[in-house]
Amino acid sequence: MAVGIKRMRAFAAQDEPLLVREKPPARRSKHRPHRNQKRRTISRAIVIDTALAVAALAYSLLQALVFQPLWRMAPSAPDNGTPSGALLVAITAAEILAALSLLTRRRLPLVLAAASISDLWLGGSGITFPVAVYTLVVRGRNRWAVAVGLAGGAVPVLDFLLITGERPPVPLFVQEAAVGYLLPMLVAPTLAATTVRTHRALIRSLHRRAEQLQREQDLATRNARLEERARIARDIHDVVAHYVGLIVIQSGALEISEATDSPAHRSARLLGDLGRRAMGELRDLLDVLRYEDVDGRAEASAGSQVLSTESWQRDVQALVNEVRRAGVLATWQVSGEPQRASAAAQRAAYRVIQEGIANAVRHAPGAEVRVSVAVSAQSLDVCVRNGRPPESAAGSTLGGGHGLIGIRERVSLLGGTVRASATPQGGFTLVARIPAEAAADAGAAGMPRAAEEFPEPCPPGELDDPGAAGGRRGTGTTGHPPRARIG
Repeated sequence: MAVGIKRMRAFAAQDEPLLVREKPPARRSKHRPHRNQKRRTISRAIVIDTALAVAALAYSLLQALVFQPLWRMAPSAPDNGTPSGALLVAITAAEILAALSLLTRRRLPLVLAAASISDLWLGGSGITFPVAVYTLVVRGRNRWAVAVGLAGGAVPVLDFLLITGERPPVPLFVQEAAVGYLLPMLVAPTLAATTVRTHRALIRSLHRRAEQLQREQDLATRNARLEERARIARDIHDVVAHYVGLIVIQSGALEISEATDSPAHRSARLLGDLGRRAMGELRDLLDVLRYEDVDGRAEASAGSQVLSTESWQRDVQALVNEVRRAGVLATWQVSGEPQRASAAAQRAAYRVIQEGIANAVRHAPGAEVRVSVAVSAQSLDVCVRNGRPPESAAGSTLGGGHGLIGIRERVSLLGGTVRASATPQGGFTLVARIPAEAAADAGAAGMPRAAEEFPEPCPPGELDDPGAAGGRRGTGTTGHPPRARIG
């Protein structure tokens, strides 16, 4: 018994308070990095476009206020007269508009192209023209890129013709400017945009390939899991079901051979009933192992198929009656309307009750067990509490907490939470809250996540009195550590 108490303390210390805070499902967390990456990409694009607009605006102002006056005062500059004030205002406005249109180049690239061409034809610097060509090419607007290139490329050609007609021979720097215009204004941005576009297409292809490989890996993993589940189902059917069936047959034979009112007859009947119920549960388990939906939620889906809403209370009552017939003082109460909860939620609640009672019987024999269920529009709350076992009772020390792990996984599939803890009076409490609608996403039904928010559906009663459980049996209680242990 001391070994059982030590293991109980170690387990309770490991999981106390055992409030399960489930992570969101893969489908929710999987999309979060994409959203963050998209947000970072948008922020980076805004910074780049703003920097380009500021630089273009600064250059345009320098061009209008400094470079153009110096150019006209140069001795080798062609004598085309002094531009009028209206033309200077138009050129400056076109420069500013072209610079500001850089802010919308990703969504409205044609606006940038039109503003850049207008700036060129009015005699502006055309500093935004290469950016317009780059944007059109990198976005695959090839026809518009050709049209814009022709419209912009006509400007130096016309300048060259006008200059040669008015003042031959043409200065060398004018020829170099006319020929060299094509390289920075058209060729360079086109090559850069083509390179970037090819690189992005390669990256997208690699991403698609990686996603395809991931899907293939997931499919292979799922197939392997299904094969393993089918193998386990076959093993259970071939081994466990065979021996349980033999137990049922032997109990039936013993029931027939004994007198109707004898203790052996009653024990044989109870053994047969339990064996037949075990066979039914085993068939349900095999259905779970053989079935899995596209999301892998086999437990929740099978639970909704196996259990009907109308039979839930009857099944819980039958479970309580069975342990009563085995000599356990068990009671249960329900508040609310269980039919308001989904069948999957009721199934999970039934398993919580079953596991809590089984652990109380195994680890706290002779202790009273109370089951309470509270149903609301949002959740189905379950509490299984056992009192302190009698001092003379020797509870089982077997079990490694696998039952609690299974309950935790089953409830978490529906978005619920589980808590298990020892009571100050020496008993044990298992509490579960399950969304009434069996939400697919953990927390989708507004489930609490912090321990202070988790409700306590167990109503106060005699089990809260340190001497109640054992006092009714004449055993008395002391301040010893709890003897119950979840297994």
